[in-house]
Amino acid sequence: MTDSNQSGFFSRLPHGEAPVLGVIGLGYVGLPLSVEFARSGYRCLGFDVSERVVDGINAGRSHIQDIPAEVVRAFVGEGLLSATTDLSRLGECDVISICVPTPLNKTKDPDLSYVAAAAHAVLHALRPGQIIILESTTYPGTTREVLLTLFEESGLQVGEDYYLCFSPERVDPAFADLRIIALITSCSRPRSTLAFSSWYASCRARARSACSCLLRMSQRFHIPSAVLLCIKFLLQYRCAYNPPGV
Repeated sequence: MTDSNQSGFFSRLPHGEAPVLGVIGLGYVGLPLSVEFARSGYRCLGFDVSERVVDGINAGRSHIQDIPAEVVRAFVGEGLLSATTDLSRLGECDVISICVPTPLNKTKDPDLSYVAAAAHAVLHALRPGQIIILESTTYPGTTREVLLTLFEESGLQVGEDYYLCFSPERVDPAFADLRIIALITSCSRPRSTLAFSSWYASCRARARSACSCLLRMSQRFHIPSAVLLCIKFLLQYRCAYNPPGV
């Protein structure tokens, strides 16, 4: 690792100082993710364009059915969870998860405008040692084509100065505990894979990552999305009902 990695995620762990998680988008993916990491003792700073959502969370209210208000209230009271509309505060975060919506447009392709807006905000705050994770549902290649291309303007080297990963959301209404849901992960460099695995292992003790070759294979051979959804379901089923390591 280069000297630039002396700040951020890895440098904090040996000294016992917990990294700060920033979550862009506090919807049905972002808020549960923030709560899960707060449950593990990490300070989570959520970002959302809706002042109603931000004010509600800071007041201890939940707008997501699966997240009880008393849970939000408890973590806010402990100083582990807070929310803001000020994207300039992304620089305070050691790990940034992008959980913005990607609605389908008229041609049934994901609208990446929210992802692009989030990526531009991250670019202005990008610093050595950060882990950037795209968790929005989108097609394989988005991380490389949209985020990585943009982040190159910073002059920082991916996999050396900062770490970039794609792990599409794995929310399953049948399982409230995110820690038992398998992760499909693709990272830009081997060190990014190590950073991602170390980070999520600290919260999702039982989570397992499927090889990123599934994502690249789907792009190369144009596997229909229905087949990928079946693969996603099977991975979640195995993780939920088989003991770790199976």
